[in-house]
Amino acid sequence: MERNRKETIRAKIELPPDDPQHEQFLFVKNTRGFSINAELLRVLIKEEYDRLHKVPFPIDDALAKEIEKFMNGHPELGFRNLEDFLRSAARRQLAYGQK
Repeated sequence: MERNRKETIRAKIELPPDDPQHEQFLFVKNTRGFSINAELLRVLIKEEYDRLHKVPFPIDDALAKEIEKFMNGHPELGFRNLEDFLRSAARRQLAYGQK
C-alpha cells in the first residue's frame, strides 16, 4: 500500500432494531454526536490490537489487588479479569469523562 496516499476508512455497523445496542448507539449518537462514536471506535480498535499483541496495561500491584478485591465483591458486574475491568474503565472515561 502506498503510504503517501491519504486514505479514509469507513466503518459500517449493522444493528437491527431488536438488538439492545441499537437503542444504546442511537442514544450515544444523539447525546455525544458522531465524533465521540468515531473516537470510541478508535479505542476499541486499539484495545483489540493490544489484546492480540498482548500489550498489558501498566498498573502497579497494589492497585491491581484492590481492583481484583472489588471485582470479587461485585460478580454481578461481569468483569472477566483485570484487563477487562481496566478497558471498561478507559471506555467510560472517554465516553463520560471531563469535557
